[in-house]
Parts: sequence; structure tokens; C-alpha cells
Amino acid sequence: MRSMTPRGLLLALVLLFSGCPGRGPTATPALDPLAALERARQESWVRPVLGTFSIRLELPDRKIGASGLLILAPPNRFRLELRGPVGGPALVVVSDGQMLDVWLASSNTVWHAAEAEPLLRGLTGELFGLDAVVSLLGGRLPASDAWVAGPTGLTLTTPQGVIATVVLDQRGAHLMGVEAKDREGGVLLRADLVPGRDYPDRLALQIPTLGGGAELEFDAWEAYEPEDVVFRIATPPSPTVVDAGSLLLPGASPEGTDGP
Repeated sequence: MRSMTPRGLLLALVLLFSGCPGRGPTATPALDPLAALERARQESWVRPVLGTFSIRLELPDRKIGASGLLILAPPNRFRLELRGPVGGPALVVVSDGQMLDVWLASSNTVWHAAEAEPLLRGLTGELFGLDAVVSLLGGRLPASDAWVAGPTGLTLTTPQGVIATVVLDQRGAHLMGVEAKDREGGVLLRADLVPGRDYPDRLALQIPTLGGGAELEFDAWEAYEPEDVVFRIATPPSPTVVDAGSLLLPGASPEGTDGP
């Protein structure tokens, strides 16, 4: 996998973290919004799972293909790995429920956020935090009392005027898609999900304003009991450590401090 600029890394992370969809292939018909909301609220998901996938990232200046794995441990822990051509990790993203670390192998750089919640909400227009990211990647409706059943799906509106609309499938009340728009109606985020039996078979993500996209095809999902160490990154000696908040700043550079 070729190295990424901070802008490219930001785009990749937003694409991976922002399960929000438009129009695309669907496995089953959509569920009536009011019935979907009631059914989704009744569903409980507490078992950690591991999924393996192939991914195609389409960035403004290149296209990247890779394989990877995703570990989800509700409510708010996860590990995502993209693997390079020889099979070793090329990009690792982890959260233990509080912090967020992103490690890029090509430069041995760690982007670190001691508090992941404000970072993720910044990346997603104040829509989603850690709990929501884990739910979205698992194809589930993020828990919130703010969802409202409307004529075209469930909607959630932030104080900033960002509106997310989601559609759930008939079979399991799992996510088929979400679309997020700003207060002027411009599309911020889109994604299509094809629900599998329990977890997604496919996610296709787009951010029109940044001109990029990603498509994940899941090979398999299985129950998994991770140890706490899974949600931390073991890097080679002396990584460069960068404040992850710099990813939100225009013209951010990858400069940082040497790690221990």
C-alpha cells in the first residue's frame, strides 16, 4: 500500500467511520420507518465479532486495494486493519472505548487522540461518536432517543442542522443505508449497505465533497472474544506520534514527536 498524505488519511478515516448511504443494491425491501425504529430499539447486540474483508479505496489522486479485518466489541471498542501486499498490517485503527490510535506502517506514524469522541464527532459533522461508529460498522442503528420516523426513513438532526436519514431492511431491521446532509441540503456523506444474515455483506461509502469513495466486501463474520491488548497498537520502536486533532485542521502536516 502506498503512503498517504494527512488529507488522504483523513478522507480514508472519514470513509471508514461514517457509515452513511445513498441509493444502491439492496438485499431486502425497506421496512416501514415507524416499525423499523421499534424493531431496532428491541434488538440487542452485545457479542464481539470479527469480520474479514477486501476493500477498494478511491482517493482523489489514486486507487488502493487491500484486504483487512474488523473487530467490533459493543458498545464502543473496535480494531480495523488494512493489510499490505505481503500480508502485514499497513494501517491499523483502534479504540479502547476512550482513546483512538491510527498507525500508518509506511512512516511508522501514530495519530493519537486521548479522547476519541470529539474527534469522531468532528469527522462526522457531530452526528456520530464511538458507540455509533461500532453500531454503523456492524450494520446496526446507533442508539439514540433523537431518531424520528418520517415518510422516507428515520431521521436524526444535530444542533448544527446536519440531518441523517437511515433506511432499515425488512428481515432484520439492519442498516441498508444512511444519507447525511448539511443545513443547506448539500450531501455530506452517503453509503449503501447490503445486510447479511447478522452483519453486513457489503458497504459502499462516498463523500461527494471530498471526491472519494470506498467499497468493502466482507468474506466472513465470526464470534470473537478479544483480549484488551487487541484494542491497543504495538508499533515498531520510536514511532512518530501526532495529535489526531491535527487531521481536522486545514493544511495539517504529519509532523509530530518521537514516541517512546
